[in-house]
Amino acid sequence: MKFALLPLIFILVFGTTSKPSSITTPEIHEPIAPIGVEILKPLEPIELPKLPFEKEIKPLPLPKPVEKPSQNIAPPEPVKPAETPRQIGQRLAAEMYGWTDYQWVALEDLWTKESGWRPDAQNPYSTAYGIAQFLDSTWGLPGMKPYNCVKTSNASEQIRCGLIYIKLVYHTPAGALNFWHSKCGTHQGCHY
Repeated sequence: MKFALLPLIFILVFGTTSKPSSITTPEIHEPIAPIGVEILKPLEPIELPKLPFEKEIKPLPLPKPVEKPSQNIAPPEPVKPAETPRQIGQRLAAEMYGWTDYQWVALEDLWTKESGWRPDAQNPYSTAYGIAQFLDSTWGLPGMKPYNCVKTSNASEQIRCGLIYIKLVYHTPAGALNFWHSKCGTHQGCHY
């Protein structure tokens, strides 16, 4: 049955059942669709109005090309990270008084107990302040005046003045730590 309809369709399309020498296709201006199917035509483009919150997008400017450094220029020196108060203390103790080894260990232990090496450490029960936990009266001691030691939040200055104080009063960090233990025992925050 299917094959019986083929000649009929051929006649409807080409008008004959004989095979033409050359088949020409009629010009089609509109698409052909099966019966019962509607062909939708494309809509003409329309411009929609811009909404008030929309902005016109502008392209970003292109970055400037990076110039290659000359072969004659040496690379920059790496930036050294800032010293921690503990590192400053170790360096200054060695530079100022030659306090290394067990003297450094004693100083580290003492100021760890006093302030945890925090330059902003404030004793809530006294005026003790900074890494060495100087009282306000300590800053003004006659022996400290020639060294220009004034109350400061600068870690390097607190350490410098703390080392001078230890040298003047206890002679060494080990002497200061021994005094601290005799006066304070294991109590944290006890002023030496």
